[in-house]
Amino acid sequence: MKLKEYYCGCGSWQISGISCPHAIAVISHSCGKQSLKDCVPNFIHKSLSKSAYIQTYRGMIHPLPDQNMWPTIETDVLLPSPYETQPGRPKLQRKMEAREKANGARSGTVICKLCGMAGHNKRTCKSNKSSGKQKAYVHYTVSQLT
Repeated sequence: MKLKEYYCGCGSWQISGISCPHAIAVISHSCGKQSLKDCVPNFIHKSLSKSAYIQTYRGMIHPLPDQNMWPTIETDVLLPSPYETQPGRPKLQRKMEAREKANGARSGTVICKLCGMAGHNKRTCKSNKSSGKQKAYVHYTVSQLT
């Protein structure tokens, strides 16, 4: 611990400029009969004092004028950098915005190919079930196959 050089082994005093607890303990021990409040300000960095703060913010910081009042500067038009395709597999579908409607299931009604009526298909048609083509399923037993 070096009080005159504002140095402590923990490094907190050097970084912040404010005395660390170790330094306060050494300062209070070295002050002896003097008041601790009178000794501590002697070991705080000068840039952290009240007078330095007042001197820093003494002048008024004027607000910037409106952007319309800025002077125009004649320069070339700034163009964005060229787009480079990123590596990896491209996305199959684009990302939709919040206001777009998502592609849902099919819309419309189902029309039967046998009777032409809406609301069912040829598999569930009741009117021409006997006239439609039907596959004949034959069940074999193991003994018939050998």
